[in-house]
Amino acid sequence: MPEKDIQDRQDIEQLIRAFYSKLTQDEVVSHFFTEVVAIDWEAHFPIMFDFWESVLFHRPTYRRNAMQVHVNLHAKAPLHPEHFERWLSLFEETVDGYFSGEIAHNAKTRARSIATMMQVKLANPGEAAASVSKPGSDNGRLQIIDALSKCKTFERFSPEELKAIASLSRLVHFEAGKDVFSMEHEEEYLFVVHSGRLSLYRQNNKRKELQPGDLFGEMGIFTDQGRLGKIHCVQASSLVAIHKSGIVDSGRLPEGLQLKLVSALTRQVIGYLHEGSLMPTADLIALGETERSEFKAVISKPSKEAIVRSAAAFMNHKGGTILVGVDDTGRILGLSMDNQEVDKFKRDLLNLLKGRLGAGRATLIEFDAERIGGKLLIRIDVDSAQSPVVYTVLTADAKEKEEFIVRTGSMNTQLKKKKEIIDYVLDRFKR
Repeated sequence: MPEKDIQDRQDIEQLIRAFYSKLTQDEVVSHFFTEVVAIDWEAHFPIMFDFWESVLFHRPTYRRNAMQVHVNLHAKAPLHPEHFERWLSLFEETVDGYFSGEIAHNAKTRARSIATMMQVKLANPGEAAASVSKPGSDNGRLQIIDALSKCKTFERFSPEELKAIASLSRLVHFEAGKDVFSMEHEEEYLFVVHSGRLSLYRQNNKRKELQPGDLFGEMGIFTDQGRLGKIHCVQASSLVAIHKSGIVDSGRLPEGLQLKLVSALTRQVIGYLHEGSLMPTADLIALGETERSEFKAVISKPSKEAIVRSAAAFMNHKGGTILVGVDDTGRILGLSMDNQEVDKFKRDLLNLLKGRLGAGRATLIEFDAERIGGKLLIRIDVDSAQSPVVYTVLTADAKEKEEFIVRTGSMNTQLKKKKEIIDYVLDRFKR
């Protein structure tokens, strides 16, 4: 049995090439790939690599409509349950032949969900992932304005301005369990939550809850980098959806209102770009050490203490990210560790952090192991704390010593004077 789990895009490429080799030789499904459609495999493979990278690692690399591709194929040659079952069995067989572990298991689980969803959609072509009201219709207009008025981004917009934006908006209803950014939802929209509850799964698998009044999707309006993650409906949810064209195309809104809207959304995007926990690791490294990022070259007992000190500083500041396996110049050194050693490092660091900062602070950090250029790094995302964090150590005479550490620029700074600490705490943690 293979011992390696799926770890990166290179592993995905190996898996997908092997899988399609089986598909094109299989007597049940090969005709779809050799007779029904003519496929340029070298052009098609990168698309599939993007798709599975998005599915398994929540990276927004896939920007197409996979459902429509299969609708078109189904129109040429009907896809039946036995075809999906064979596709799935070959996929599972290929995964098991190359990989084992949590992500490999997740790949098989997601494949079964995809196969099931495809069958349901093709059997019921009129069913959609979301029901959508027509833009500009009276249906839901008051609900749209109500949702916009509760959104912080629109707090300085007048009622007339909100009405103008509402005229370009749709009220979209998603069932519980549906993904908002999914295969069948390709177009680029800005969303405001009207009702329900959703979860944002970020690229580093970190989750954020979205409630009525929250806004998301602005990254897709202004950048070519796609979404920052996947949005999943925890409860049945209603969203205000504003298509990109209504925001950026001239003539859709009065010029002054368009400028005001674009400015408001741009400020939010800039805020995200400064929030390190949302940035890809390669981008963080390119920026160098900042007030929101710290690099550690190696793992040792002193470096673990330094990591916990940095975590305390980030918690007392605005949060941040610690990258282990990168030196302070931004050179990627990598770590020579297997999965068991990575897990042990996480456990040891968590235990040290609990002892130094308090057990409750462990909930403020997230670990992720990833490879860049074939080199293993450990990424530690640290959330900001809601109350002051004290770093506690034992002195030579076994007495506890408390330190209050903050982030100043790219450095950790210990505040020693009581007035400095009081002033900082009152300013940083004021309600």
